[in-house]
Amino acid sequence: MDVVILGLGMQGRAALYDLVKFSGFEHIVAIDSQQDSVDWAKKNFNDPRVVVLKLDVTEESLLTELFRKYESGVLIDLLPINYIPFVSKAAIEAGWHFVNTYYTHEIHRKLDTEAAGRELTILPEFGLDPGIDLVMAGHGISGLDKVTGYFSYGAGIPEPAACTNPLNYKISWIFEGVLNLYYTAARIIINGESITVPRDEIFDERWLRTIDIEGIGTLECYPNGDINGYLDLAGIQEVENGGRYSMRYPGHHRFWYTMAKLGLLEDKVVKIGGHEMSQRRIISQLLEPHLQYADDERDMVVLRVELKGEKDGQEVEHVYEMIDYRDLTTGYFAMSRTVGFVASIGAQMIQSGVIGKRGLCTPMFDVPYESFCGELNRRNLRIKHKKAT
Repeated sequence: MDVVILGLGMQGRAALYDLVKFSGFEHIVAIDSQQDSVDWAKKNFNDPRVVVLKLDVTEESLLTELFRKYESGVLIDLLPINYIPFVSKAAIEAGWHFVNTYYTHEIHRKLDTEAAGRELTILPEFGLDPGIDLVMAGHGISGLDKVTGYFSYGAGIPEPAACTNPLNYKISWIFEGVLNLYYTAARIIINGESITVPRDEIFDERWLRTIDIEGIGTLECYPNGDINGYLDLAGIQEVENGGRYSMRYPGHHRFWYTMAKLGLLEDKVVKIGGHEMSQRRIISQLLEPHLQYADDERDMVVLRVELKGEKDGQEVEHVYEMIDYRDLTTGYFAMSRTVGFVASIGAQMIQSGVIGKRGLCTPMFDVPYESFCGELNRRNLRIKHKKAT
């Protein structure tokens, strides 16, 4: 069986590294449209299984030709989100399993029956968040008779020693995408009431939570996303309290609340010197140079899932937590490890049959928890699980 990676950005490079180090695929085909990424892969991997190609996958004929050249296997899609419909459809039509790290797209639901009929697996949402958090949640939910609380927290931030700017924040992801999330409405549940938090108020102190992480300290948490989608995925009718949150160092919310209330996070076009530009892109370009990691600085990923409920008439609480840091030996950021490595693990679990379901899958219930933890442990990624009654 072969594997193809589309996209050699930060996450794609980590996925390629992981496939070379851990997988048994006959061919590992890495593809990018940028020459510098292709040159990087050719320079860093001498494994005879690795084939690196410069290819514009927007040309359907070229992608189809590629699928025909190699034995059917698993496609790992790490391209920008707008490629999902085209690439997903092409993969299933060519008889390839499919893995990506984005939320489930409508095209995946449409391809579900066809994929199942052709004994193919579609595995979206398999990165950090969504991804690892869903596996955590699924394990906890499966051990409860009733779920009354569901909180998911995620952070990609500098470790304390790398907090060297006033925002205590540095970039380990596409910063324009971060700014987009900084201006997106969220839905949370408080005392049984579903509350929509407007996009310009997600940093309002009314909605902030704080959480203490051992060895790190107190982090502030702002609503990020819609908890109802996760409840639907889990088949949970209602909970008393719940939400999805991102974590930052204290004080972060004040700056971005001001920016949001000034309208500076709106994605509108402004004119500067006769040129039209996206306001959000301008802010991104202005801040990016000041939010970079030095070569000897580490980013940090913190992921935490809290579930409350009942089991056999007793109140039970599950807490799952994972913390990872940049590997200064390889250079891979924690964000790349927890996204790229996980996508690679998904492809390998499909290849080995550990993930056996065909059609559209969810990490919440279709990825075996113990097997997944074993794969994470091989990469020095570890989930801590505490259960209290």
